[in-house]
Amino acid sequence: MAAEGLSWIQKKKQGLWVVPGRFWLDPGSGVDLAVISHAHADHFPPGCDTVYATPPTLSLALARYSSRAGKKRNSIPFHQPFSLNGVQVTFIPAGHVLGSAQILLEYQGETALYSGDFYRGPLPFCQPLELPGQKIDLLISESTFGKKEAHADPEASLRDLITQANGRPILAGTYVMGKAQRLTRLVHDFFPEMKIFIHKEMLPYHRIYARAGFDPGTYSLYRRGEAKAAKGKFIYLVPPRILSSYARDIFHYKVMASGWEKFLVLPTLDGHFDLSDHADAQQILQYIEEIRPAQVGFVHGYPEDLISACQAMKIPAFSLEKVKFPPSNL
Repeated sequence: MAAEGLSWIQKKKQGLWVVPGRFWLDPGSGVDLAVISHAHADHFPPGCDTVYATPPTLSLALARYSSRAGKKRNSIPFHQPFSLNGVQVTFIPAGHVLGSAQILLEYQGETALYSGDFYRGPLPFCQPLELPGQKIDLLISESTFGKKEAHADPEASLRDLITQANGRPILAGTYVMGKAQRLTRLVHDFFPEMKIFIHKEMLPYHRIYARAGFDPGTYSLYRRGEAKAAKGKFIYLVPPRILSSYARDIFHYKVMASGWEKFLVLPTLDGHFDLSDHADAQQILQYIEEIRPAQVGFVHGYPEDLISACQAMKIPAFSLEKVKFPPSNL
């Protein structure tokens, strides 16, 4: 094992490069060979030649990219190992969005686990997070919310939103894939009397979730006449860019569904709706403590406080972004 990390996994500008397997994990743009954790655009770029991902991830990517979702798409179920150039790869549920996976890598007696984006809080709306159940030499963990100690409880956050709106119809900006389906289900379950409208861009993903066994509940495509008939008792889910076009609107109670606290201070919004599909700092540290890896390398976010906490747990930790790797012939 290298002083920091494993010599056969390297962080490059393009992403994580698995040297002996000659493949990328969640590359930043199209590559020859990619193993993909989930279908969000910052992890699954268009234009790859060959991709390996779970069946729901490929379904979501096809809905977004069509033929650009990979020239050759390999659909691999959870817990079914496969080999790429001598590296054994296994997908394990990550709890983030439908089909999201942690990626377990085994090579010459060493084992690495790449978390991808993961979530272990209440009320997930996909296959819940599972732990690998074996020794991990290197855990590569996301740290998106490494500076946020805890997200709000989803049900409590939704109830707060309804109270804050005080009878006004709610206009909620939300990512079209993953969070929109989860939010639809939350409103359906806890406020069944409230009419739910969704933007047309969300419809293909709602249908994919339903076919995969995660029914978002009762909803309708937004139509002005139906919204008027609802007499203010509705929530309308829109992509973030659509929300920005309502900057001068005073009829709706406008929020962005996000774990990012920066949306608290946007003058065009009326309130904040704390809803995240990422692990918060407490959940990341619980995940690390339960896995007890030999080392942790952090990517994607704010690792500083997490590194200190890992060191207090006697687990060596570092930012993988700062490790100097030797040049390689890619």
